[in-house]
Amino acid sequence: MLDLEDLFSIDDDEKFIEPDRIFSSLVKSCEYEYLRDVQTEILNEWFKRRNDKDIVLKMNTGAGKTFVGLLMLQSSLNEGKGPAVYVCPDLQLVAQVMQKSKEYGIKCVTFSEGENKFPIEFLNSEAILLCLISYLMEDLFLISMILKLVVLYLMMHTHVYLKQEISLL
Repeated sequence: MLDLEDLFSIDDDEKFIEPDRIFSSLVKSCEYEYLRDVQTEILNEWFKRRNDKDIVLKMNTGAGKTFVGLLMLQSSLNEGKGPAVYVCPDLQLVAQVMQKSKEYGIKCVTFSEGENKFPIEFLNSEAILLCLISYLMEDLFLISMILKLVVLYLMMHTHVYLKQEISLL
């Protein structure tokens, strides 16, 4: 006999790599019940080019860069391309991204205060590391470790000019 519940259930261990499927599997806050058109367009274009190097995400203020960035990084972790770092210019943005990630159900970690040890969840590609750019610049050892470990990173709200960009402005 065909069990319809089994047919339509999602295995908890199943890890999607497509950002829209990741979104569908997340706990929804009232802010994001669906992806906005611009977010869908950016995510689809990024997904097609996800193996390219030096891609810059450029979106208007309020368009959901934080959420899109977290979905991209989670997609990369799910695909086995980790660890992943989300680089922020200040503590306020680190706290904001951490709060948003909890609302979205995307696991993020930070360094413990006063320590430069990588969180085990980051090293095991189980969570995205939220990190200050200044913290990286102050610690050459940390930079060398991250350069060896990190396959994908995301710098938000900082001025970076690289070879390619995804833009729908």
